[in-house]
Amino acid sequence: MKEEYLPRINISKTEFIESGYVRSNKRWQANTLYKYVKSKKIKPFKYPLACFDLTIQLKYMNRLNCIEFCEECKRVFDCDINIPIILDDTGQVADGYHRIFKSLILNKKYIMAYRLDSMPSPDEIIKEE
Repeated sequence: MKEEYLPRINISKTEFIESGYVRSNKRWQANTLYKYVKSKKIKPFKYPLACFDLTIQLKYMNRLNCIEFCEECKRVFDCDINIPIILDDTGQVADGYHRIFKSLILNKKYIMAYRLDSMPSPDEIIKEE
């Protein structure tokens, strides 16, 4: 069979605009967090990857089917590790897990990070069901 007749599975690309951070009942778009960093003129620093807690349970990962897992792998593959991650006001990763994962895979020693000392207003308050 000729190769052009073989079926192809398309793995969708997730856009930055879809990224967000949820803490308790609040949700922030990644774009909101980066605008906040710029407005506060926060300077990035070298965040040692050895400080990253590798025991963190990514709750959504154990619910992924094969195509969703491939999409997550593609996000890691496609991300730009030159863009600093964002740590929230408690030191938790608010944006940048895929960049951290890629940096770990590439055996980097650190990644650039912004650390917030306060949080901007959330984009959404999640109502409890």
